Amino acid sequence: MKNYDETAKKIVQLVGGKSNIKALTHCATRLRFVLFDETKAYSDKINELPEVVAVTKGGGQFQVVIGTKVDIFYEAIEKQIGSLPEDENIVRKSFFDRLFETISQIFQPVLGVLIAAGMIKGFNNLFILLKFYGDTSGTYLIVNACGDAMFMFLPVFLGYTSAKKFGMKPFVGALIGAILCYPSVQLSALQSSEPILTLLEGTAYEMKAYTSLLGLPIIAQNYTSTVIPVIAAVYFGSKVHKFLDSIIPEVLRFSLSTTFTIVITMFCSFLAIGPAINLLSNLIIEGLLFIYNISPVIYGAVVCGVILVLIIFGLHFGLIAFCISNVATYGYDYLISAPGIINVFTAFAAMIAIFIKSKDSKMKELSISSAVSAFFGLTEPALYSVLLPLKKPFIYCCIGNAIGGALFGLFRVKKFAFGGWGIFQFPTFVDPTSGDVSNMLWAIVGVVAGMIITFILTYIGYKDEAFTTSINEHSVKIVTSPMKGKLVPLEKVEDDAFSKGGLGNGIAIIPTLGEVYSPIDGKVTSLFPTNHAIGITGDDNEEILIHIGIDTCKLNGQYFKAFVKQGDKVTKGQLLIKFDIENIRKAGYDIISPVTITNSKQFLDVVETNLKNVNVNDTLITILKGA
Repeated sequence: MKNYDETAKKIVQLVGGKSNIKALTHCATRLRFVLFDETKAYSDKINELPEVVAVTKGGGQFQVVIGTKVDIFYEAIEKQIGSLPEDENIVRKSFFDRLFETISQIFQPVLGVLIAAGMIKGFNNLFILLKFYGDTSGTYLIVNACGDAMFMFLPVFLGYTSAKKFGMKPFVGALIGAILCYPSVQLSALQSSEPILTLLEGTAYEMKAYTSLLGLPIIAQNYTSTVIPVIAAVYFGSKVHKFLDSIIPEVLRFSLSTTFTIVITMFCSFLAIGPAINLLSNLIIEGLLFIYNISPVIYGAVVCGVILVLIIFGLHFGLIAFCISNVATYGYDYLISAPGIINVFTAFAAMIAIFIKSKDSKMKELSISSAVSAFFGLTEPALYSVLLPLKKPFIYCCIGNAIGGALFGLFRVKKFAFGGWGIFQFPTFVDPTSGDVSNMLWAIVGVVAGMIITFILTYIGYKDEAFTTSINEHSVKIVTSPMKGKLVPLEKVEDDAFSKGGLGNGIAIIPTLGEVYSPIDGKVTSLFPTNHAIGITGDDNEEILIHIGIDTCKLNGQYFKAFVKQGDKVTKGQLLIKFDIENIRKAGYDIISPVTITNSKQFLDVVETNLKNVNVNDTLITILKGA
């Protein structure tokens, strides 16, 4: 870290010192300073530092391009400057906002597979109920595997996406998830002998170890289907990996850094991270039991009100153990009966309300598929694709769950069997000894009450704008074509600044109509006096350059007419410039017109269309947004 600290100190000095820094963030490759006075920053001297790739300015930010080690320099600079002065224009997210946002981003890439797996499980249960095939048949086993494998090996998928989020090699994260799911380290395998150590014996927090690691006991538990343990392990591993990269010589880094990261991360995960999360789970369950003994109504409201939060952290699995134990001991359960069924139907109600209210085709598709999964007992697709990112529907579901749970507690609803998903849970509320269906009827009352409340609140509170700004915040941005014409790769433009990517990624258009339209909603941040080129910055800080022809600045504005001026706000499809194609060609200039995202490196990727010809407003470039 010594070299990084020294460079960080120089950067702070060259941007004008700590007193000149209003805010500091970073993306995948750049340090992004917001300075009180940019004239105090020495761009040339910063550029001379060997670790700095380039210095750019844009969107009100002074950007120092570092590369893949940007997070190390960011931490080093943070140590140099400490806390920054408060500024009312800087939006600071709360811990829970950042936590929910992180979990949503980690789950987003696997949502499609989650939804598909949930629907397969649901239909498999339906076909069993309709006696299409038996639950011991080969058909059932294979179809069940198609639906169940995603959830059993969920840590592998989340390990991959977590690694991408935390800046670690994705397959290292996947391997961490796979190791957590490895059969011989699961609870069933570790319980093949007498425990070598029992902690907190006789309490709700009892933990047993059946084997050891370097002489230290490993607390036995099952990590399959869990969420938080793998995310926590990968986050820890990402820090280990960055530290090792900073101390291992570059020539040895490729092999040694990854090797030591995996070993150190897994040792710490099995010895400390996993058991700590398990202990937290037990603490929460003990608290819920204490509340139930005081008042079943309060318990029902509280436990159902927070069940979605427990699902987020993977802590709801602890309740399942109590349910199985109670059914086996007493013949019924009262702990999981309410939260186990109400949450799926309030999620279903929320998705139906959004499906009816929304006019966005993508939202309708997402909500109806999530509703089907919820109806058959799988809440996660709705939770991670819609409820968490939008926040308010998540709160509405918690309210509906609490009301339904209070009714379950009031009527002391009992569950007489463990099993069933979604709609197929209701038969488990029928008393098998007497055939009494009253428990099932009261369960239906509680579920319907929760659904009605959730549906009404969601229908009133949902707005498509929230979906656009929240769900798509971490997905894509479409840049439409500003001209009509033929498309050619940027590499064929006879100007090195464009063909070699110096002005960002993009594509070139040979126009057939001398009109330029705005490809996005944004602001004209640059308009050359000759009107041959225009720069537009969008709401997501994408900086788009439209350059009409090559070397056409030498025409001094002849044959060009602008309909906007610098600083104007523009909307997608608005006319910006007209130009005379024929006269520009007769003057000896190439009319090929590059369209580039000048700050391409700020985003995960910039993908050009594969069309050969485009009309105005056709999709030209898709920006995959990132940090």
